[in-house]
Amino acid sequence: MAAAYSQSTKTRLLWALSLLIAFSPLIRSSEACGVSVYWGQNLAQEGSLRELCETGYYSYVNLAYLSTFGCGRKLALNFTDHCDAASGGCKSLSTEIQACQNRGVKVLLSVGGNDTRYNQLCSAQDARNVADDLYDTFLSGSNPDGPLGDVSLDGIDLDIEYPGSVNYWDYFVEALANYRTPEKNVYLSARASCSYPDRDIGKAIDTGLLNHVAVRFYEDNPQCYCSGGPERTLETWNRWSSSLPEGTQLFFGRSPNSAASQCALDVFINEILPVIKTSPNYGGVMLLNADSQISTIHQAACDSHSCGISVYWGQSLNEEGSLRDLCETGYYSYVNLAFLATFGCGRKLRLNLTDHCDADSGGCRSLSTEIQACQNRGVKVLLSLGGNDTSYNQLCSAQDARNVADDLYNTFLKGSNPDGPLGDVSLDGIDLDIEYPGSVNYWEYLVEALANYRTPEKNVYLSASASCSYPDKDLGKAINTGLLNHVAVRFYEDNPQCYCSAGAERILQTWNGWSSSLPEGNQLFFGLLPNSNAGSQCTPEVFTTEILPVISSSPNYGGIMLRALYKDISTLYPAAACSNEAFHRRQSLISVL
Repeated sequence: MAAAYSQSTKTRLLWALSLLIAFSPLIRSSEACGVSVYWGQNLAQEGSLRELCETGYYSYVNLAYLSTFGCGRKLALNFTDHCDAASGGCKSLSTEIQACQNRGVKVLLSVGGNDTRYNQLCSAQDARNVADDLYDTFLSGSNPDGPLGDVSLDGIDLDIEYPGSVNYWDYFVEALANYRTPEKNVYLSARASCSYPDRDIGKAIDTGLLNHVAVRFYEDNPQCYCSGGPERTLETWNRWSSSLPEGTQLFFGRSPNSAASQCALDVFINEILPVIKTSPNYGGVMLLNADSQISTIHQAACDSHSCGISVYWGQSLNEEGSLRDLCETGYYSYVNLAFLATFGCGRKLRLNLTDHCDADSGGCRSLSTEIQACQNRGVKVLLSLGGNDTSYNQLCSAQDARNVADDLYNTFLKGSNPDGPLGDVSLDGIDLDIEYPGSVNYWEYLVEALANYRTPEKNVYLSASASCSYPDKDLGKAINTGLLNHVAVRFYEDNPQCYCSAGAERILQTWNGWSSSLPEGNQLFFGLLPNSNAGSQCTPEVFTTEILPVISSSPNYGGIMLRALYKDISTLYPAAACSNEAFHRRQSLISVL
């Protein structure tokens, strides 16, 4: 039986849901959702790596290929016309790789490819040796003389197509997984045959150590044929989905070259995607190379995944539910743990997550597994400083700011403090929610000190929630450092610059003022409070029809920040009005603080 809600609560819930459903398909951000692509084999069609990532459509880019390895061979890249690795010409890619990673795109090195002459493994020990060489050369971030310079790639992808070969890929995967640490996750994926089980990498998949498997549904293979309808394709998908180890996501592989066996794009979008997206381990779509129809594919593949939505969690147990449930909705790119309520001026760091857990008694350490579960889904988990209660969270000097930054890193970001309030987690970064009218602030020193901890192995993500008024009197100097990844403007404040009663013009003027003034590289988020009682902000209809189409065209548009969380929205919203199958299936939290 549906829970009973007051009329005002129903109004707020419908407000929140109408926003989420209305703008989800329109939002594109650096944290693209569930689209993996191969890059490196077609210069004319692909363009540069930086340009590919800047489209905002991809979550994973597989550099194709490491074509020579194993059996004592020296590692060798083959990126065709993009660059000549043998002469050191591919080291220039290091800045493009870093640019992709700064946008939240995972960059992996794909090993194998179609030419199988020089890339096989000869034994279990050979597999371990190759894994060690790959880590030292491409993942450790400490090899400036390597083929790609001193980059720290995010992981390794297996594209193994050896008919009838003897393989040792399970040993290879196990050796790479041993390099995973709280500071650096080694992401592992594989491209598998349409036939189940895959004869080449089946044992590697069965280890349960792969983050995702992409099945090649474009093969000339009876299990993939779509000529008589999508039924056979769906049967094969279900076989794979039901057989994957728990925790491994499944991607649907397509070839933009219109392989005759694969389903036409309209059949894929209208008849296949709606079904496979209900699978609990659905991860997204894999493209063999860049596709001119990526916009259509991205929207269809990702409308139930996080698309630049930032949320706050930690202030209302009854409405928010668990952190794990929040991340598993698939809607969010960033979750801000709210709040670190006490810090600065010599005070001991202290969390306040209200009824979720008691940090003082060590009760919040149990969140470590939920935080890791969110991060494994690609959700960035940040700790938000400040909040509405400003009594015990101010900075007293520039040196105090630096000291707090050091304490934050060692306690929450480093990943080696099992006795910390959240255990030995390695959070992705820090969010500033500072609302001190007329305060003296030293936030720029805090931001600079935190940014100094950024390394090729670990990026410290920094964000802030800013006042609608520009410039923000509290965080203006911190924003001007250019070190923040994104700024979310609170467009729900009782502030003349936010008033929408006379139309959207004033809101858009304020947005443009912020957009034109942010340092290059900082993204701008539009902050909303899903509450119809906030009279200053625009209605959902005005927001979705008059505001979002304009702001989403800004070059530094990043997405949406939601400041309120409601639960069980599906019980109050007609199922037919929402096209998100995962939403209906889970009937869980649509969230934030």
